[in-house]
Amino acid sequence: YGQLARNEAVKFSQKTTSLSRWWREYPAKQVAGVFGDRANRWTWDEAEEFSWEIGIGDHPVKEVEVLGTLAQAYGEFLRVSELPVSLERHGRQHSRPDLDVTRTVGWFTSLHFLLIALPGTGLDHVLRQLDGQLNSLARQDSGGHQVELSFNYLGRLTMPSGSLLQGLAAGEIPEMNHPKNGRSFPLELVAWIEGERLKIRFRWHRALLAPAAVEQIAQRQCSLFESLLEGAVKPKVILKKDPNLSKLMSKLKSRDGTRQ
Repeated sequence: YGQLARNEAVKFSQKTTSLSRWWREYPAKQVAGVFGDRANRWTWDEAEEFSWEIGIGDHPVKEVEVLGTLAQAYGEFLRVSELPVSLERHGRQHSRPDLDVTRTVGWFTSLHFLLIALPGTGLDHVLRQLDGQLNSLARQDSGGHQVELSFNYLGRLTMPSGSLLQGLAAGEIPEMNHPKNGRSFPLELVAWIEGERLKIRFRWHRALLAPAAVEQIAQRQCSLFESLLEGAVKPKVILKKDPNLSKLMSKLKSRDGTRQ
């Protein structure tokens, strides 16, 4: 349009990589493990959820911080030395150097297998190691590891005023997932930023993980993340408002004053 406004002959820039080619050549759709265990799929209506959030002020939350604190908490609670993860990423910045998608229209989602080592030497060590892994993700399969966790950090989701979503008619947004939609991981974590708060949602198969176990992992992650922030507001763990889950948590807390 600028060329036309200046009465210039229209010259198109060099064509960028098509979305179909990007999908064929880049995403790890043939990498074993990143889609979870399809032989043991479960459905959305078998899921439990709860969330926690923390005030971050102007702290620029990084993907490595959210995933690193989760991995450390997971390792401490379950006493494991490594954590296989299916990492979901979005955006053109994660594309391969030989695929130019700077002007390609599309939704760019890539999946990666990541094996996080948990040597028991503390959060600082995990963060340094994980930062290097995230900056040089290679296409690799799970090598026989059973991937137990799906991780997706969405970044900042605050919508500017006047945006398309701000102009939608008033009313409650309907449920976007059908109850029978399939899930493939025992535990899923989605994190995002709204305003000055980091929000993290845990979702898991109710028959595979106990609510109390997931809550304790989340609370430990919360404490670890709080240690990264100066002057952060103490986070509030918010359980999903499910009557059955509430009864279970009350029963667990009443057993000799301890949690099982």
